Amino acid sequence: MRHRPRSSRPRRGSGSVWSLFVSDLPSIDGRRLRSERSRKRLIDATISYIETHNGFPTAAALAEHSGIAHRSIFRLFDSLDDIRSAVIADISKDAGALFLVPDVTLPLADRIAQIAKIRSTANEKLTPVRRFAMGQVQNDPGIEQVVKMGNGALQRQLADLFAVELAAMSTAERKNALNTMDLALSWGAWERLRSFQGLSKA
Repeated sequence: MRHRPRSSRPRRGSGSVWSLFVSDLPSIDGRRLRSERSRKRLIDATISYIETHNGFPTAAALAEHSGIAHRSIFRLFDSLDDIRSAVIADISKDAGALFLVPDVTLPLADRIAQIAKIRSTANEKLTPVRRFAMGQVQNDPGIEQVVKMGNGALQRQLADLFAVELAAMSTAERKNALNTMDLALSWGAWERLRSFQGLSKA
């Protein structure tokens, strides 16, 4: 009778390689969780710095503002550019409500009131970060792409919201009306009215 050779695979008993591996999983998960929390803390600190200083922080300024050591920053992110990209992604996620289309079945006056409220709230909240982004757009293709995509999405939002009214117009009239609405509700117009003409939010 031939004996089947014993498997060299370690059994999942005490003292096996498997048990050592499994016992280390909680510590690995704990480190990953702490790392993600620290990354989020850095992203939030960067956004806070941009809002209060109208500029992107240096590594030293970010360390002071976040309370995270300089050397730890570059264990969490490879570079300041990586932090900038993470900030843009985080802001884009939070700005999702800006791109929602109100109920298109509402009367025209109600749709106008709703989109005005959505845009005014979002424009006010995003003003500090938008100022920073516009200052970087010429030198950072990533930011330029995000701004272009956002602007396109906002114009499509208006096209969907006022589709019935726009459909009744000629091609030239429709294009002119859409561009006019887009300009009137844009962050650029909001910035001019709030910062340069001194108008209140209400």
